[in-house]
Amino acid sequence: MDVNFLSPARDELKLAIEFYEKSSVGLGSRFLNEVKGTISRIVKNPQAWGLLDDKIRRCRLQRFPYG
Repeated sequence: MDVNFLSPARDELKLAIEFYEKSSVGLGSRFLNEVKGTISRIVKNPQAWGLLDDKIRRCRLQRFPYG
């Protein structure tokens, strides 16, 4: 399965990585690794999370406040 981010989501991801990296060296990389791991979980089992509406599900990151 291919995973694509819309431009606004891609921009938000970049900003979040920069924010965490400025907070603590290496934290931006740890954030990105968790995002990648979460995407892998979603790809393996896309129906695992409850519906927010007809077509949207949310999977939260484990250590960062993102879903």
